[in-house]
Amino acid sequence: MRDKGQRERSDGAPGLIDRTRVKAALDWIDKNVAPLGVDFGSVIDAVGRVLAEPVDATADIPRFDRAAIDGIAVRAEETVGASAYNPLSFRPVPQGEALPKLGAARVDAGEPLPTGADTVVPLEYASLDAAGGYEIIEPVEAGGHVEHAGSHAARDAILLPAGRELRPYDIGLLALAGVSHVPVIRRPAVRIVVTGRGLSQSDAPSSSAAVYDTDGPLLRAGAARWWNSGGPLPY
Repeated sequence: MRDKGQRERSDGAPGLIDRTRVKAALDWIDKNVAPLGVDFGSVIDAVGRVLAEPVDATADIPRFDRAAIDGIAVRAEETVGASAYNPLSFRPVPQGEALPKLGAARVDAGEPLPTGADTVVPLEYASLDAAGGYEIIEPVEAGGHVEHAGSHAARDAILLPAGRELRPYDIGLLALAGVSHVPVIRRPAVRIVVTGRGLSQSDAPSSSAAVYDTDGPLLRAGAARWWNSGGPLPY
Protein backbone atom coordinates (compact mmCIF):
# COMPACT_ATOMS: atom_id res chain seq x y z
CA MET A 1 0.00 0.00 0.00
CA ARG A 2 1.13 3.59 -0.61
CA ASP A 3 2.14 5.72 2.33
CA LYS A 4 0.05 8.83 2.86
CA GLY A 5 1.35 11.60 0.69
CA GLN A 6 3.30 9.26 -1.61
CA ARG A 7 3.72 10.64 -5.10
CA GLU A 8 4.76 9.55 -8.59
CA ARG A 9 7.23 11.29 -10.87
CA SER A 10 5.75 13.82 -13.26
CA ASP A 11 6.74 11.71 -16.30
CA GLY A 12 4.55 8.84 -15.12
CA ALA A 13 7.39 6.50 -14.19
CA PRO A 14 7.18 4.82 -10.78
CA GLY A 15 9.08 6.76 -8.14
CA LEU A 16 12.63 5.64 -7.41
CA ILE A 17 12.28 6.50 -3.73
CA ASP A 18 8.56 6.26 -3.06
CA ARG A 19 7.09 2.79 -2.85
CA THR A 20 4.93 1.76 -5.81
CA ARG A 21 2.33 -0.92 -6.24
CA VAL A 22 3.67 -3.93 -8.14
CA LYS A 23 0.87 -3.78 -10.70
CA ALA A 24 1.62 -0.12 -11.39
CA ALA A 25 5.29 -0.92 -11.95
CA LEU A 26 4.47 -3.82 -14.30
CA ASP A 27 1.97 -1.71 -16.22
CA TRP A 28 4.59 1.00 -16.69
CA ILE A 29 7.13 -1.57 -17.95
CA ASP A 30 4.61 -3.05 -20.41
CA LYS A 31 3.76 0.42 -21.70
CA ASN A 32 7.32 1.63 -22.18
CA VAL A 33 9.29 -1.48 -23.20
CA ALA A 34 9.01 -2.47 -26.86
CA PRO A 35 9.18 -6.12 -27.99
CA LEU A 36 12.49 -7.26 -29.40
CA GLY A 37 12.83 -7.32 -33.16
CA VAL A 38 13.69 -10.22 -35.44
CA ASP A 39 17.03 -11.28 -36.94
CA PHE A 40 17.52 -13.79 -39.74
CA GLY A 41 20.42 -15.87 -38.54
CA SER A 42 22.34 -18.76 -40.04
CA VAL A 43 21.06 -22.16 -38.94
CA ILE A 44 24.62 -23.19 -38.10
CA ASP A 45 24.84 -20.43 -35.46
CA ALA A 46 21.22 -20.64 -34.25
CA VAL A 47 21.55 -23.15 -31.38
CA GLY A 48 20.26 -21.55 -28.19
CA ARG A 49 18.35 -18.84 -30.08
CA VAL A 50 14.55 -18.56 -29.94
CA LEU A 51 12.41 -18.78 -33.08
CA ALA A 52 10.42 -15.62 -33.73
CA GLU A 53 8.17 -17.36 -36.29
CA PRO A 54 7.25 -20.97 -37.04
CA VAL A 55 9.32 -22.79 -39.66
CA ASP A 56 7.36 -24.85 -42.22
CA ALA A 57 8.54 -27.73 -44.37
CA THR A 58 8.75 -26.61 -47.99
CA ALA A 59 8.83 -30.24 -49.18
CA ASP A 60 8.38 -33.76 -47.84
CA ILE A 61 11.19 -34.79 -45.48
CA PRO A 62 12.83 -36.87 -46.68
CA ARG A 63 11.96 -36.00 -50.27
CA PHE A 64 12.33 -39.61 -51.45
CA ASP A 65 12.42 -43.15 -50.10
CA ARG A 66 15.93 -43.67 -48.79
CA ALA A 67 18.10 -46.26 -47.07
CA ALA A 68 18.13 -46.06 -43.27
CA ILE A 69 21.30 -48.19 -43.05
CA ASP A 70 24.24 -49.22 -45.20
CA GLY A 71 23.19 -52.31 -47.12
CA ILE A 72 21.92 -53.86 -50.33
CA ALA A 73 18.73 -52.54 -51.94
CA VAL A 74 16.51 -55.31 -53.38
CA ARG A 75 12.89 -56.34 -53.89
CA ALA A 76 11.68 -57.98 -50.68
CA GLU A 77 9.62 -60.63 -52.47
CA GLU A 78 12.76 -61.92 -54.19
CA THR A 79 14.48 -62.70 -50.86
CA VAL A 80 11.84 -65.28 -49.77
CA GLY A 81 13.55 -68.60 -48.97
CA ALA A 82 17.04 -67.15 -48.50
CA SER A 83 19.15 -68.78 -45.76
CA ALA A 84 22.72 -69.71 -44.98
CA TYR A 85 21.99 -73.13 -46.53
CA ASN A 86 20.21 -71.59 -49.51
CA PRO A 87 21.88 -68.28 -50.45
CA LEU A 88 20.12 -66.42 -53.22
CA SER A 89 22.15 -64.68 -55.92
CA PHE A 90 21.47 -61.12 -57.11
CA ARG A 91 23.08 -59.29 -59.99
CA PRO A 92 24.74 -55.97 -59.00
CA VAL A 93 23.29 -52.87 -60.61
CA PRO A 94 25.19 -49.57 -60.98
CA GLN A 95 24.03 -46.75 -58.71
CA GLY A 96 21.14 -44.77 -60.15
CA GLU A 97 19.81 -47.51 -62.41
CA ALA A 98 16.45 -49.25 -61.96
CA LEU A 99 16.53 -52.78 -60.56
CA PRO A 100 15.86 -55.58 -63.05
CA LYS A 101 14.55 -58.95 -61.87
CA LEU A 102 16.93 -60.31 -59.17
CA GLY A 103 18.93 -57.11 -59.29
CA ALA A 104 20.57 -55.48 -56.24
CA ALA A 105 22.33 -52.18 -55.58
CA ARG A 106 24.76 -51.18 -52.84
CA VAL A 107 23.43 -48.16 -50.89
CA ASP A 108 24.65 -46.13 -47.95
CA ALA A 109 22.41 -44.71 -45.24
CA GLY A 110 20.61 -41.62 -46.55
CA GLU A 111 20.91 -42.50 -50.23
CA PRO A 112 17.74 -42.85 -52.35
CA LEU A 113 16.50 -46.34 -53.15
CA PRO A 114 16.84 -47.30 -56.79
CA THR A 115 13.61 -47.61 -58.76
CA GLY A 116 12.06 -51.01 -58.07
CA ALA A 117 13.69 -51.57 -54.67
CA ASP A 118 11.50 -51.63 -51.57
CA THR A 119 13.83 -52.84 -48.84
CA VAL A 120 17.47 -52.83 -47.70
CA VAL A 121 19.32 -55.98 -46.66
CA PRO A 122 21.83 -55.37 -43.82
CA LEU A 123 25.43 -56.00 -44.90
CA GLU A 124 25.79 -58.87 -42.44
CA TYR A 125 23.18 -60.82 -44.45
CA ALA A 126 24.93 -60.32 -47.79
CA SER A 127 28.28 -61.22 -49.34
CA LEU A 128 29.98 -61.20 -52.74
CA ASP A 129 30.07 -64.46 -54.68
CA ALA A 130 32.85 -65.62 -57.00
CA ALA A 131 31.25 -63.92 -60.00
CA GLY A 132 31.01 -60.54 -58.23
CA GLY A 133 27.29 -60.80 -57.51
CA TYR A 134 25.54 -60.52 -54.15
CA GLU A 135 24.47 -63.53 -52.11
CA ILE A 136 21.60 -62.92 -49.66
CA ILE A 137 21.25 -65.35 -46.74
CA GLU A 138 18.27 -63.83 -44.90
CA PRO A 139 14.79 -62.88 -46.15
CA VAL A 140 13.68 -59.28 -45.51
CA GLU A 141 10.29 -57.58 -45.39
CA ALA A 142 9.17 -54.80 -47.70
CA GLY A 143 9.94 -51.43 -46.13
CA GLY A 144 12.63 -52.84 -43.88
CA HIS A 145 15.42 -50.35 -43.11
CA VAL A 146 13.77 -47.75 -45.35
CA GLU A 147 12.82 -44.17 -44.49
CA HIS A 148 9.84 -43.33 -46.66
CA ALA A 149 9.25 -39.94 -48.26
CA GLY A 150 7.50 -37.62 -45.81
CA SER A 151 8.11 -39.88 -42.81
CA HIS A 152 9.79 -37.05 -40.86
CA ALA A 153 7.47 -34.28 -42.02
CA ALA A 154 5.01 -33.71 -44.84
CA ARG A 155 5.12 -30.67 -47.12
CA ASP A 156 3.70 -27.52 -45.43
CA ALA A 157 3.79 -29.13 -41.97
CA ILE A 158 5.17 -27.01 -39.12
CA LEU A 159 8.70 -28.22 -38.44
CA LEU A 160 9.29 -26.05 -35.38
CA PRO A 161 6.90 -23.61 -33.64
CA ALA A 162 7.53 -19.97 -32.79
CA GLY A 163 9.04 -19.49 -29.34
CA ARG A 164 11.09 -22.68 -29.45
CA GLU A 165 14.63 -22.47 -28.10
CA LEU A 166 16.66 -24.26 -30.74
CA ARG A 167 18.57 -27.38 -29.66
CA PRO A 168 21.24 -29.32 -31.58
CA TYR A 169 18.58 -31.80 -32.76
CA ASP A 170 16.53 -28.92 -34.17
CA ILE A 171 19.55 -27.65 -36.09
CA GLY A 172 19.92 -31.07 -37.70
CA LEU A 173 16.23 -31.14 -38.64
CA LEU A 174 16.44 -27.68 -40.21
CA ALA A 175 19.54 -28.68 -42.15
CA LEU A 176 17.74 -31.83 -43.32
CA ALA A 177 14.91 -29.62 -44.59
CA GLY A 178 17.35 -27.47 -46.52
CA VAL A 179 16.74 -24.40 -44.33
CA SER A 180 19.81 -22.14 -44.25
CA HIS A 181 18.49 -19.15 -42.22
CA VAL A 182 15.80 -18.83 -39.57
CA PRO A 183 13.96 -15.88 -37.97
CA VAL A 184 15.12 -15.58 -34.37
CA ILE A 185 14.35 -13.09 -31.62
CA ARG A 186 16.97 -10.36 -31.57
CA ARG A 187 19.43 -10.39 -28.71
CA PRO A 188 18.73 -7.47 -26.38
CA ALA A 189 21.28 -4.92 -25.22
CA VAL A 190 21.42 -5.06 -21.43
CA ARG A 191 22.77 -2.27 -19.24
CA ILE A 192 23.25 -2.91 -15.53
CA VAL A 193 23.46 0.01 -13.13
CA VAL A 194 24.58 -0.87 -9.61
CA THR A 195 24.17 1.78 -6.91
CA GLY A 196 25.86 1.98 -3.55
CA ARG A 197 28.51 3.95 -1.74
CA GLY A 198 32.07 2.77 -1.29
CA LEU A 199 31.73 -0.44 -3.30
CA SER A 200 34.97 -2.08 -4.45
CA GLN A 201 35.27 -4.04 -7.68
CA SER A 202 36.07 -7.73 -7.34
CA ASP A 203 39.37 -7.21 -9.17
CA ALA A 204 40.48 -4.38 -6.84
CA PRO A 205 43.30 -4.95 -4.29
CA SER A 206 42.06 -6.88 -1.29
CA SER A 207 41.27 -4.94 1.84
CA SER A 208 39.84 -6.03 5.16
CA ALA A 209 37.53 -3.01 5.11
CA ALA A 210 36.38 -3.39 1.49
CA VAL A 211 32.72 -3.88 0.63
CA TYR A 212 32.73 -5.73 -2.68
CA ASP A 213 30.15 -5.37 -5.44
CA THR A 214 28.50 -8.80 -5.71
CA ASP A 215 25.28 -7.77 -7.45
CA GLY A 216 27.02 -6.44 -10.56
CA PRO A 217 28.94 -9.63 -11.46
CA LEU A 218 25.93 -11.77 -10.51
CA LEU A 219 23.50 -9.83 -12.68
CA ARG A 220 25.98 -9.66 -15.55
CA ALA A 221 26.45 -13.44 -15.49
CA GLY A 222 22.68 -13.97 -15.34
CA ALA A 223 22.10 -11.64 -18.26
CA ALA A 224 24.78 -13.38 -20.31
CA ARG A 225 23.23 -16.76 -19.60
CA TRP A 226 19.60 -15.89 -20.20
CA TRP A 227 19.58 -12.99 -22.62
CA ASN A 228 22.73 -13.07 -24.74
CA SER A 229 21.98 -16.70 -25.59
CA GLY A 230 18.60 -15.64 -26.95
CA GLY A 231 16.90 -17.80 -24.32
CA PRO A 232 13.69 -17.01 -22.43
CA LEU A 233 13.78 -14.09 -20.04
CA PRO A 234 13.81 -14.92 -16.32
CA TYR A 235 10.54 -14.07 -14.61
